[in-house]
Amino acid sequence: DWLINVMWDSERGVFYTLYDVEVGERVPFKEHGNPECVNSRVAFGLFSAYEETENSRYLECATDTLDWVIDTQANVVVTDHGVQAYFAKPTVYGNHIIVASLAEAYKVTGEAKYLAFATAAADWIIDQMDAPFTGFESNAWTVVEGLEALLALLAL
Repeated sequence: DWLINVMWDSERGVFYTLYDVEVGERVPFKEHGNPECVNSRVAFGLFSAYEETENSRYLECATDTLDWVIDTQANVVVTDHGVQAYFAKPTVYGNHIIVASLAEAYKVTGEAKYLAFATAAADWIIDQMDAPFTGFESNAWTVVEGLEALLALLAL
């Protein structure tokens, strides 16, 4: 409820990314990057809250947030392997969070657009690997993040 009451920007349909506890105010978007990652995590949590409480306010904010991510952050690319997508910037970090949130949105709502974007983004993540399990740019954490994204889809 605090997230929705304090951190929700109803004009933009998205959550603020930071809150300054000492000042008692939200920090504007321009002062902090990666709002797509933060908002995807918040949406994921709100889907869980909705499933526990059936409070439609949680569902509405979660879907509005992911719709904002899709509408403002999606970069769709056509590759030799098909249509793929990444969000905001072409890094596995952040995109793996969005895949999991989109998969959860599909699980809760059944709306095909969430599954389509989750699948396209997971395909993009797979395409970033040099060879199976050798890492993305030699970053072992990115392999783990990529696997987390794939597990979210496989769980469906």
